[in-house]
Amino acid sequence: MLRSLRWRAVAVFLGILVVTLATLGFVLGDRARHDAGVALEERIAVEARAIAVLSLSSLESAAPEDALAAAAAAILAPGSAVLVIGSDGSLIYASTAGEHGASFRAPEIRTALEEGRTGLAVRPNPVTSDSELNLAVPVVADGRVVAAVRVTASRAPLGEAVGRVAATLAIAGASTLVAGTLLLLWLVAPLVSGLAALGSVARRLAAGQLYERVETVPLSEAHELSLAINDMAESLEKQVRTSYQERDIFGAVIDGMADALLVVDDEGSVALANPAALELFAPGEGTVVGKRLMEVTRDHEIGRIVADALREGRHQSGKVEYGPDLRLLHVLVTPIEEKGGLSALVMIQDLTEVQRLEAVRRDFVANVSHELRTPLASIKAAAEAIQGGALDDVQTTREFLARIDVEVDHMAQMVQRLLDLSRLETGKAQFNMEALDVKALLDEATDRVRPQAESRGLALTVDAPEGMAPVMADRAAVQEIMLNLIDNAMRFTDDGSILVSAREVDAGVEVTVEDSGPGILPEDLPHIFERFYKADRSRSSGGVGLGLALAKHTVQAHGGEIWAESPPGKGAIVHFTLPLAAVASI
Repeated sequence: MLRSLRWRAVAVFLGILVVTLATLGFVLGDRARHDAGVALEERIAVEARAIAVLSLSSLESAAPEDALAAAAAAILAPGSAVLVIGSDGSLIYASTAGEHGASFRAPEIRTALEEGRTGLAVRPNPVTSDSELNLAVPVVADGRVVAAVRVTASRAPLGEAVGRVAATLAIAGASTLVAGTLLLLWLVAPLVSGLAALGSVARRLAAGQLYERVETVPLSEAHELSLAINDMAESLEKQVRTSYQERDIFGAVIDGMADALLVVDDEGSVALANPAALELFAPGEGTVVGKRLMEVTRDHEIGRIVADALREGRHQSGKVEYGPDLRLLHVLVTPIEEKGGLSALVMIQDLTEVQRLEAVRRDFVANVSHELRTPLASIKAAAEAIQGGALDDVQTTREFLARIDVEVDHMAQMVQRLLDLSRLETGKAQFNMEALDVKALLDEATDRVRPQAESRGLALTVDAPEGMAPVMADRAAVQEIMLNLIDNAMRFTDDGSILVSAREVDAGVEVTVEDSGPGILPEDLPHIFERFYKADRSRSSGGVGLGLALAKHTVQAHGGEIWAESPPGKGAIVHFTLPLAAVASI
C-alpha cells in the first residue's frame, strides 16, 4: 500500500508533467509554425517585390531571361524558385525547369494579373509532394499590369521549427522528469515512512499490543495523525485495562460466591456457571457451558421457575428440595434483556446449613429449657414441701435443702459450661499455653476419677510410654477434656474397663479414651459433639450434654482434632490430638 502511495504520487506527477509538456508543445509548436510561416511569407514577398522591380527594366531588354536570372540568383534564398508570367499568360522566365501551362493559370498568378494584387496559395509540389508556399505580385508599368512574379518556397522549414521546439521541450521535459521525480521521492519519503510507522503501530494495536506508540512524524498532517493515534492508543489502553480489571473483579466475585450462579439463554442452554454451581450440580466436571439447563440441574422445578421467568419477562423465585439428601435451595431468577432476546440470571442459595442452624437454635432453646425445667421443678417441689409444713421436720428440711443445693449446682454447672462454650466458639477463651508431659497429664486426670471408677467396679488403666515429646497446651483445659471424656465413658459403662492411652503421630500426640460399654449407634456418631445431644435418651446419665461439645471446641482451639468411632461389638472410642511443643513454637 505504501509503495503504491509512493509510486502513485510519482505517476500523478508524471501525468501532470506529460500533459503540461504536451500542451506546451502543442502551443509552442503551433506558435513556431505560425511565426515560421509568417517569416517565410514575408521573405518571399520581399523577394518577389524585388524581382518585380528589377523585371521592369529587364522586360525592355533584348534578353530579359538573363537579366531576370541574374536578379533571381542575387535575391532568392536557397530553395526558392521564381516564375515570371506576362500579362498575356506567356512564360517570361522560370528559375526551374519543368514549368507547364497549369502553373501559369495558378490562382495566385491570376490574382496578380487580373486583380493587380498579391496572390497567395499553399499546395503540394507535383513532383515531391512537399507543401509549398506560392506568392505572386503584379508588375505594374504606367498603371497597368504587364507581368506577374511568383516566388515559390518549400514549407519544410516550418516543420523544422516545430521539431526544434519539440526537441527543446523533450530535453527540458526529461530533465524536469528526472529532477522532479527525485525531488518528489525525497519529499514524499518522510510521509511514506511516517505512514508506514503508523500502519505498523496500528496493526500491533489491533493485535492487542496496546503499549505501542508512534514516533513523531515531522510533516504536519502525519504529525497530527501520529498524535491522534497515540492519544487513541493511550485511551484504548486505559479502557482495556479498566475493562480487564472490571472483568477480573467480576470474575473473582462470581468465582468467590458461595451461592451458585447460572446464566441461561433464551433457548434454555447454560451460558455461564460459577464454581459453586459446578460443585452443586456437576461435581468433578470441568464445565457445563452449552448444555441444557435440565441436563445440568436434573430438576424439573428449577427448570419451571427459569422457564416462567423467560416467558413472563419478570423475576421468579421459589424454594426447591434438591437431590437425594433433599437439600433446601432458594432459586431466584432475574430476566436479562439482550439484543438477541432474553437471558436469565439464576441465583441459587443453599439454605440447608441455614435450616440446620435454625433447627440447632430451636433444639438448643428446647434443650436448655428442658435441662432447666427438671432442676427448677425439683427446687419448686422442695420449696413447696418446706412451705407446706416440712420446715417443722428438721431432717426432712435438710434433705429438701440438700436437693435444692444439688439442683442449683447442676444449673450453675450448666450455665458455666454454656459460658465456656460461648467463649470457645467466639475465640475469646484465654489459655495459658506451656509445654506439658502427656503421661503426667493422663496420670493426674485418671487419679482424680479413679475412686469413682473403682466404686462402680470399673478398671481404669493408662497406657502411655515414658519420655514422650511434650505438647503445647493449657494444663487446666486438657485436664477438663480428659475428665469430660472419662466421665462420659464411666456413665455409659456399667461393668468393664476404661483404657486411656497416648502415642506420638505426625500431627503431634494422639490421646485415646476407650470403654467397654455398649458403644454408639452409627446414626448417633455424627452428632455426639453437638450441644445437648445425648445418644441414649432412655438413660438418665446425669450430664447436661455439653461435655463433648466443650471438648471439641477446646481441642480445636489448641490446633488439634477430635473424633469418635464405635466398631461393632466394642465400646466407644474417642481420639483427640495435641500439637508438639516444638512444632507449636515454630
